[in-house]
Amino acid sequence: MMDAPLVAKYQGRAIPDTDWEALDAQSRYVAVEPWLITPWRCWNELAGERLHTQDVFGGGMGAVRGIPRPQELPYRAVQEWCDRNRLYGENREFVIACVRILDANFIRLSTIQIKQELKTIFGK
Repeated sequence: MMDAPLVAKYQGRAIPDTDWEALDAQSRYVAVEPWLITPWRCWNELAGERLHTQDVFGGGMGAVRGIPRPQELPYRAVQEWCDRNRLYGENREFVIACVRILDANFIRLSTIQIKQELKTIFGK
């Protein structure tokens, strides 16, 4: 189920502790500014286009862990999304720039998360 309807049904009131789904949805819900909706939609819809590399850490008699590292969204996929949504000129350039910024932040945060996970697993 989508997060927005679960959160919206309380219309700004406090969500009761018994509605676990709504509380979980509220923790994931992101309120996007109206002028950023188009780049946000593009970035989210293209998540399935993202490639990952597989890194394997450890070996010997110790722990072994394979971790997928996300790669940048393909530029071609962003261009095709803009074509499908009839974005041209400045609107297209704006969406592409925003998607690249969102993507760079996603990869940066993923890298931090991977480093923390490896530190926890291997104690290094």
